[in-house]
Amino acid sequence: MKRPVLCLALAALILVVLVACKKDKDNDPTGPYVSEHIVPLRVGNQWTYVDFFYNRAGRDSSQSVLRNSDSINIDGEEVFFWNWSNQAEDLNWLVSNRSDGMHTRGGMSSSDTLIVDNLKFKFPVQLNQPYASREVTYGSDTFSSYPCNYVCISNDTTFTTYMGTYHNCYVYTRNLDSLRTVDNNAYHGFLQQHGLPELVNGRPLSNIRIICKPNIGYIGYLSYYDNNTLVYEKRLLNFTNVSP
Repeated sequence: MKRPVLCLALAALILVVLVACKKDKDNDPTGPYVSEHIVPLRVGNQWTYVDFFYNRAGRDSSQSVLRNSDSINIDGEEVFFWNWSNQAEDLNWLVSNRSDGMHTRGGMSSSDTLIVDNLKFKFPVQLNQPYASREVTYGSDTFSSYPCNYVCISNDTTFTTYMGTYHNCYVYTRNLDSLRTVDNNAYHGFLQQHGLPELVNGRPLSNIRIICKPNIGYIGYLSYYDNNTLVYEKRLLNFTNVSP
């Protein structure tokens, strides 16, 4: 009698595990495809955000969309178009994924093309260790590239979006005040590549934090003035992750 009872117990346990796994899969906002990158890149991937602009009267909001609209081959590597909805339709930033993180590969427009190769978001990454990169900027129908540094200050941040609350997020930061002082072109390039506003309340953005969740990508941006007053934020509203 013990053997049938034991078999029934094991069958019940397996059923519970299968149901739990199915529930977790159904609730997974990244969908069935996992890329194991800090930002998953695939033609058709799309991120929609709600942007908030804070002022004395409260806050205003709008939406912005980031798309991987297409890809090209550069020296045998698949490189993806990176398009923001609040920029010109023919303006394509170029990015790719490698074993050390996401790389900036330049930009293409109807008037100019620039091909570079610079590490943008290091992953895996050591905390609080600045690493060299370059900002690509577009102005007067021409692309340019300028040196800069990034640093990851956290890999265990909890951040809430419209898709839910995510744990163990990575936070990359840039001091935009120093960047703007040293090289105003690089400052504008940073804003362009991230779909960020030039001014909020008549003032340029200051310190900014970029929150990333591996296999989802950018889930939020936070910008503060010198007194740590939040003036701008971008939070993920929806993510379309295309399966291979």
